[in-house]
Amino acid sequence: MKKILSLLLILLLLCALSISSLTSCAKPAKDPLLEDSSEVNGQSETVQTPTEEDKPSSETEADTEHTENTNQENTNQENTNQENKPTAPIILFDPIRTVYCEGGFVKGNTTGIFANSSEGYRFVGWTDGETAIQKSASIESVKDNTVRPIFEPIFVELYVADLLIESVAVSEFVTRSEADLLVSLRGKIFQKWEAKNAPIDLNETDSVLAQIKQYWNDGAIKDLPNFKLTASFTDRAAKDFYAFRTIAHALGGAPWLAESNTYLNSLEVFEYHYSRGQRFFEIDLCLTMDGKIVALHQYETQILYDEFMATKREGFTPIDLEILIDLMLQYPEIYIDLDILSVYRSGYEGSAKEKLTLFYDSLDAEIRLRDDGSGEIYGDIYERFVLEIFFDSHLVSQMLELAKQEKYGFEHFMYAGIGDKETPTGTGDDAELEKTLQWCVENDIRMMSTKILDKEFIEMTDRYDIFTFAYTYNSPEQIEVLLSLGIDCVFTDFVYL
Repeated sequence: MKKILSLLLILLLLCALSISSLTSCAKPAKDPLLEDSSEVNGQSETVQTPTEEDKPSSETEADTEHTENTNQENTNQENTNQENKPTAPIILFDPIRTVYCEGGFVKGNTTGIFANSSEGYRFVGWTDGETAIQKSASIESVKDNTVRPIFEPIFVELYVADLLIESVAVSEFVTRSEADLLVSLRGKIFQKWEAKNAPIDLNETDSVLAQIKQYWNDGAIKDLPNFKLTASFTDRAAKDFYAFRTIAHALGGAPWLAESNTYLNSLEVFEYHYSRGQRFFEIDLCLTMDGKIVALHQYETQILYDEFMATKREGFTPIDLEILIDLMLQYPEIYIDLDILSVYRSGYEGSAKEKLTLFYDSLDAEIRLRDDGSGEIYGDIYERFVLEIFFDSHLVSQMLELAKQEKYGFEHFMYAGIGDKETPTGTGDDAELEKTLQWCVENDIRMMSTKILDKEFIEMTDRYDIFTFAYTYNSPEQIEVLLSLGIDCVFTDFVYL
C-alpha cells in the first residue's frame, strides 16, 4: 500500500512539472509590433500588453490563448494595411537645359523655350517669325536648328552736324578712350558728345563714354535700341582769318614764270593774288646790314638797304616796312602773317634779342606814324597782323616776351615750325606735344604751323582750340585732302580756295 502511494505522489509531481513547463513555453516574448499606438488628446500614447508577471497565475492559460489570437489579428491587420497602402507615383523630371547661340542663349525643356540676350545684343525674334521672347517649342528644336533665336548687336551711332560719321558696336565703343572720340569741325571747337533720347538714363554733366562704360560693367546694356550721340561744338574766336582756307606764301608765287617763281615777297605777286580773291598773306621779313626792315627770305643777309631797294629781282618791286604799312592801309580787308625767322638770323651785327628789339621798335614806330592820334589805325593794323614765334629752346620765350611788352600792340601769334626734327613734335612724343600745346594756350597763342598731318595731332590741336596751318602745298587736290583731315588753313604759292 505504501508503495502505491509513493508512486502516485511521484506521478503527481511529474504532472505538475509538465504543466509548469508548458506554461513557460506559452509565455510570449516582448515584441514592439505588439505595441498599439493611439491618439489621446491629439498626442500619441503607447499602450503595452501586460506580461505574465503582471497577472494572477489563475489567468495564465486564458492569457496565452488571448496572446495568440492578438498576434494573429495583428498579422492579419498588417497584411491588410500593406494591401490598402497607396503606391508612390513615378515622377518624370524634365530638367531645364541651355543652348548657346551667337549673341545670347536659349533655355527650356520639352514644353517651352525662352531667349536671353548677351551683353551688347538684343533679341529680335525667332527664325519661324515669332517675336515673343518665350515660345512653345522644345529645346531639342533649337539643338537641331529647327528654330533659332535672332540676336543683333547694339550700336553707338556718332553724328557730326547731322551726318552719321561712324556706327560702332557698343562692345567696341566701351574700349575706346576720350581721345579716340575727338572730332573736328571747321571753325568750331569740340566740346562733348551728347545723347538725346538715350535708351538708358544718362546725365548731361558726366562723360557719355564713362557712363556707358559703367552700364556695360554692370551688365545692363542688353535688349536696348542703338545709342545716338551727337557732337556739340562752340564757335572759335571771332577773328576773320579763321575763315580763310589758304594763305599766300611769301605774298604768293608767280605762276607765269617757269622757274624762280616762289619766295618773291614782291608788290607784283601780292597784287596778282589779291586780284584773284586772296586776302590772307604771309611775308618774310629781314634786317639789312644797316638795320632796315625789308621783305626778303634769306639768312645771314649781307646787303644794305639802298642796294636792296634799287634792285628789281626778276622785274619785281621789292618791299620795305613803309610799303608794307601802306598796303595795310590801302587794303583794309587783308591779313598778314609776319615770318621773322630771317630777322634774328640776319647778318646784322647784334644778339638775337637786339635784332628782335630793333624789328619790334621799327615796326611799331612806322605804324604810329600813320595813326591820327585816335589809336584806331594803330589798333586796326596790329589787329590784322599775325606774328610768328619760332621754336627755339633758347629763343621762343624771349621772342614772345619781347613782343608782348605793353609798348607794342601785337594780339595774334603763331607757333611756327612744328614738325621739324628739333621741335617737340618731331620726336612723335605726344606728352611733349601736349606740353607745347598747353604752353601755347597759357600764352594766348592760338595758331600753329605744322608738317604733322596725322589725325591724332589734329584732334589734339582742336581740343586746345589751336588753328592749324600746313605748309607748303601747291596742288588743289592735296589742299582739299588736308582740309578734309581737319587742317584749318594751308600755305600755298599759287592756289586760292
